[in-house]
Amino acid sequence: MLNDRYQIGPDQIEALYQYAKFQFECGNYSGAADYLYQYRALCTNSERSLSALWRKLAAEILMQNWDIALEELNRLKEIIDSKSFSSPLNQVQSRIWLMHWSLFIFFNHDNGRTQIIDLFNQDKEEVDELCRTLEEKEDSSCTASDQFSCITI
Repeated sequence: MLNDRYQIGPDQIEALYQYAKFQFECGNYSGAADYLYQYRALCTNSERSLSALWRKLAAEILMQNWDIALEELNRLKEIIDSKSFSSPLNQVQSRIWLMHWSLFIFFNHDNGRTQIIDLFNQDKEEVDELCRTLEEKEDSSCTASDQFSCITI
């Protein structure tokens, strides 16, 4: 429909993402957040849309828009909880990144201190699973980089 009516196709939508990324890298976080919002509304690629959401979360944090950042964090959490990952380890990594980014929000948001406890208790099982996986892969002949590669698969 966009292509028929407005001549907006996948190339133009991808250009919007690239422009938003450029704005982010230049420090125009407000513009980047707006463009990323528009991109997500138009994007049909779920992986690319997820990438845009992570970048939008970062932009909102850098602008100290704690309420909006919390909304984006919750949106990411819902996606991570419902997404089918190629391996359980990839899901654990996404949850750990979510926990990392949540620290910026929870230590600055009015209700953050109570929400951080809920999030971290909920994801405790995921962290335990990651530790078990690392222990299983641990081998006396493995180097540190070998062990790192087992969590980045």
